Amino acid sequence: SSFFTGCFVVCSVVLFFWGAQGALADFWDASFKYNFIYITENINFIQKLILLWDGITPLTESGLLQFALLGYVLGLILFFFRRETIDPWRSLLLVNLIDLPIEFVLASLSGKFLTHYFISMVPAFIFFSALVFWCILLLLSSWKLSKKNIFAFQFCLIAILIWSSVSHYSVQVSTYKLAGGDRTV
Repeated sequence: SSFFTGCFVVCSVVLFFWGAQGALADFWDASFKYNFIYITENINFIQKLILLWDGITPLTESGLLQFALLGYVLGLILFFFRRETIDPWRSLLLVNLIDLPIEFVLASLSGKFLTHYFISMVPAFIFFSALVFWCILLLLSSWKLSKKNIFAFQFCLIAILIWSSVSHYSVQVSTYKLAGGDRTV
């Protein structure tokens, strides 16, 4: 299938690149071996869940996590029960359905709270949030509302989401500036 061919091609290109540079062993050590050392530390499952929660908490305050999880459930429903609806992008949905749980596991494996571990979840969160919006738009279009009303609803929803994340973004920027020694916050 084209999905597995695409995965094979991407992995082959990455491995060829690192191999051609003579750095395949270094790539393996930096990407995998180094992280395997982290996961062998004695940290219990509850501590890993707490670290995972700490990492995704900022996303709950803006609503992104809730939309993403709702989108994940909708994605499962669409994938298993409404395949004809998603046929053109079924492979993309499958990749994201597989990816998100793996990202949750990988972000919590080390037992360390490193914010860059959680950045890898953002594309899947965005995809599933967009899936929620797409389902909402399908629902609204079935109600035969005018385009003006649908646009107003979309605008209000996006404005609420953006507004809810502005204060968290400014706090994050302030934190980074202060940590870097920039006192002009």
